[in-house]
Amino acid sequence: MTMKILIGVVIGVFIASQNPELAESIRQNSLLLFSKVGGHF
Repeated sequence: MTMKILIGVVIGVFIASQNPELAESIRQNSLLLFSKVGGHF
């Protein structure tokens, strides 16, 4: 599980360096996802 999150972060950083607009929407979606996942821990 942790490995998938790490890979996702690495891919996210790579995309962010290539496409700032896309990265912003991904970041907002990730915050929503993390807030949902965080509620389970």
